[in-house]
Amino acid sequence: MTNIIKRFSKRDQGGFTLIELLVVIAIIAVLAALILAALSSAQKGSRDSRRISDLNQYKTALANYNSDSGSYPAALGDLYSSFMNPLLTAPNSGSADDMKTYRYFTNSSGFVVCVQSEKSPAKFYWATSTATYTDKDRECAVGDSA
Repeated sequence: MTNIIKRFSKRDQGGFTLIELLVVIAIIAVLAALILAALSSAQKGSRDSRRISDLNQYKTALANYNSDSGSYPAALGDLYSSFMNPLLTAPNSGSADDMKTYRYFTNSSGFVVCVQSEKSPAKFYWATSTATYTDKDRECAVGDSA
């Protein structure tokens, strides 16, 4: 009888208990969630950096267009072929509600190109004929001063 009790009381087999395995799986799940959250934030920042770079490219192309023709184009599509090939599209996160596009307005004295930030949705990035702004608190609209 004592041999039977000793046999069941000893842990001869070198395995893990179910609780130990569940604890390890839970720790791995928490770490994976933290890494994915950090990666998502970094991707948003990367797409915003590209938007700022694109605004500067539009600014240069629009300045070149103005230098050649003496005026600004009526639409960004007019930059295609001679000044910018291909036209830049705003990087999107892939979700259906993420439709960030470059907005362009012009008047006789200048232009405004803007796009919404992804990391801070209340912020907009602007490029005008005189400067580039990265923290405007409102979106650009028709009638904004260039």
